[in-house]
Amino acid sequence: MSEIDIYIYLIDDKEANHILKFFNETPTGTRKTTTATLEQKKQHIKKIFKSMTPKMIRQRRKGHPDPFYTYINSQNIIKENAESFSDQVLLLNEERKNIPDYIRFINLLLTFPEETRIRLDTIDQNIREGIDPLNFDEKIKTVEELKEFIRKYRSYIGENAPSKIIEVLEDYQFDEYSSLLKKCKDQIKNYDLLRFYNQSEEIYKMFGLPISHAAYIITHQDEEHDILMLLAIEAMYELLKNQSEYAISGLEKKLDEELGKTQDEKQGLENLLKTKDTEILNLETELTKINKSLKLDSKEREEFKKQLNDWELKYNKQEKKFERTLEEHERSETKLKNDLGNQIDILKKEMNIKKIIELERVNKYKTEYSFNTEWGIICLTDYDWVKEIYPELTIVHADSKMEIKNLLNNPDIKTVYLLMKGLSTKQFKVIKQEIEKYNKVYKGIEFESYKEFVEWIGYMKTMERKGVL
Repeated sequence: MSEIDIYIYLIDDKEANHILKFFNETPTGTRKTTTATLEQKKQHIKKIFKSMTPKMIRQRRKGHPDPFYTYINSQNIIKENAESFSDQVLLLNEERKNIPDYIRFINLLLTFPEETRIRLDTIDQNIREGIDPLNFDEKIKTVEELKEFIRKYRSYIGENAPSKIIEVLEDYQFDEYSSLLKKCKDQIKNYDLLRFYNQSEEIYKMFGLPISHAAYIITHQDEEHDILMLLAIEAMYELLKNQSEYAISGLEKKLDEELGKTQDEKQGLENLLKTKDTEILNLETELTKINKSLKLDSKEREEFKKQLNDWELKYNKQEKKFERTLEEHERSETKLKNDLGNQIDILKKEMNIKKIIELERVNKYKTEYSFNTEWGIICLTDYDWVKEIYPELTIVHADSKMEIKNLLNNPDIKTVYLLMKGLSTKQFKVIKQEIEKYNKVYKGIEFESYKEFVEWIGYMKTMERKGVL
């Protein structure tokens, strides 16, 4: 088959409709595209690509380009940036579950046209045998070849890892991120690494470290990979640190509010003391006036003195009471400062410990090999822990209809184990009916503890590798 014949053979009904709409054509003998069969659509598309319909004949006479390449070049097909035909085939084969075969074929044809045309007979034979059309026995033969392949094409550890990290961090930036990033790129696009380093303090003040590093990575793709990777990691760390500081600033704000309330109460007591001082002063002044105006005798004078002494004693008691109240407020204020300070220190320690634990946990559960099974697990309880320990296995949450559907649509999965723990009777019946509808083998499992569940999964994996299951 030719490249056109192969492409037309691989397309589905949806793509056939899209092609006919693109050229504004309707299959011969039908009034509407929707009423035609897929075979009728393919026959008409073949005539379009070979410029055999009246409309295509007129257009080719007017000098229009080849319709087949006009169409495939117009489609928004993501092309993997592989350096060789073999690497391109490996990348496309990894994505076979996510990308239709006709798109993989176009991708390979447009990226490596000559190498693809040489293998058209092999593609044709693969189609006839019912295997992957792009099966050319392209395999990685040594560990060194595998390491080189991973470095080139894996998102977070390959050659494009710095740019990929910066792209992911964009989702966690503030609203002005895009405009500041553009300004920063315009400013530093002609800087070399030495100038960027020497002026980094000034650049950080203007744009912040994450934006500055992102701008340098984007505008200096030819810089050494290790340097760009370090800049990306530092930008990611700075963004995480800023988010932690934001949480701490919340506690500090609460501390300031509480201290403000205490200060207001203290000021109120001091104002009250001043008021009492003024009242006593007024009484003393009034007594002096009375003594002068009435010329009181000694007895009356003694009575007024006694009254004045009583007032002074009362004042002294109130003053001591207010002083004790002030001391209590000061002690409360000091205690509040110490308590909130301790909370802030504990939060900082917990955040650092959590980072270390999370990093260690991720590293502990990483696997350095791929692992495929013919069974999957549906569970409600213990899902997050089990998924973290066995990320390579097909484990889905009982509440996620989409995950369950994807598991049941997976042709590699033959048996589905359903963990009964935590499931309601209604959930169990619905999930069981769904499994049976997809003709999968259903098996219910129950364990007394999470530990037994994890050990059972480890046993199943061991048996799978040994070929027992």
